[in-house]
Order: sequence, then C-alpha cells, then structure tokens
Amino acid sequence: MFFRFRTKGIVIGKKDQGEADRVLVVYTEGFGKIKLFGKSIRRESSKLRSGSEPFALIELEFIEGRSKKILTDVRVIDHYPKTNSDLEKITLVGRIADDLDFLIKGEERDSKVWGLVQSSFDMIEAGKGSFAYHRFFWNLMTVLGYGPELYNCTQCRGLLNSTKLIFSPEEGGLVCASCRPKNSAFLIDQGIIKVIRALLRDDELKVIDEDSLWDISRRYLSLVRG
Repeated sequence: MFFRFRTKGIVIGKKDQGEADRVLVVYTEGFGKIKLFGKSIRRESSKLRSGSEPFALIELEFIEGRSKKILTDVRVIDHYPKTNSDLEKITLVGRIADDLDFLIKGEERDSKVWGLVQSSFDMIEAGKGSFAYHRFFWNLMTVLGYGPELYNCTQCRGLLNSTKLIFSPEEGGLVCASCRPKNSAFLIDQGIIKVIRALLRDDELKVIDEDSLWDISRRYLSLVRG
C-alpha cells in the first residue's frame, strides 16, 4: 500500500530521462527539497505536464516508491505570468533556484526557507527586481548558518564604525585593520553593509548600489560553494 502526500512547491530544476520521463527538483512547503519522478510527463497527453515547468507555484501529490518519489498529481496555483515573460525576472528566479538547489543538500522541512522562497517569487512578480533577490540571498545565508558578521570584527570582536570597512568572506564578515587576514579581504563602503543589514531586517530600500551588492553577494556565495 502506498501513502499519498500533498504539499505546495516550486519546481527549481528538471532533468529529462528516456523518451518521455522527467525528474523534477522541487522545493516544497511540507518536505523541503525533494526529487520527484514524473512518468511520461513530457507527453502531450500527460495530465502532469502543465505543472512540470520551473518557476511556478504548484500543489502536488506524490507517493513514496521503493527507490523514488513518484509524482501522481499536480495543479498550478500561480504560474507568475509577468516573471515568465520577462528575461530579467526569469534570470533572478533562476538564480534563486540555483542557490536553493546548491545550498539545500537534503530533504528537511524548513518553514523559514519556504516562506522566504515564496515571498521572493511574489516580490519579483510584483516588480521588486534585484532587491527581492538580494533579500532572499542574505536571509537564506543567515537561516542556513552562513550569515556574515556585520557589526563587530570577527576576530577581536571590536565594534566597527569606520566609513571604510574591511570585509573578509573567509573570516565570515567584517574585520578590523589590526586583524585583517592575508587573504581575499577587501575594502567595502559602509553604505553596502548598511544595505545588507537592512535586507536582513526586511526594511524597504529605494536606492541600491547594484554593482557593489552583486559583487559582494557573488564573492560570498563563491566562498560557500568552495
């Protein structure tokens, strides 16, 4: 006897198999990141086909087979039409999907991550753009235990008030001049640190130094990726 499970989720990846099958990577509300096997899902006649594309909010049903989870039903709740017709928005949700797929290793329900994912997709659909992505990224880092120290030196714990700060991804955040390590630490404007702090507080921001914020986000992610 197979038990059936239902939950909401967002498809963040897919891999075609054989002539018509597909394996979906889905971040779900009830189970965290899971892989689902879709039998014949790529056929035109498949009732599962409409819910198998990435970047849509779906309600899904699956059974736990001997070696894999098998998708048995799916219903699209929101296909985010503005996002899926806009290249910039698709790129942003694609980054969210890539970060999730890399950073979330196993199946573990996490209501904070689910809420962050769903709200980020909603914000991108509503036109919040890169603000939504950076809010997602730095909050995900914090929820997963990778959050940077943004107030004190990571080494001596001294409070930092300079307008020009030193950021060390390897040391996990800000460092003072006396403790500056001999690695890829770099000077960073206090304004960028204030932006990251605001993103973690979920404050609304009207002006963002896009280039600097993308730079530090990518540097920090590359360190976590190893």
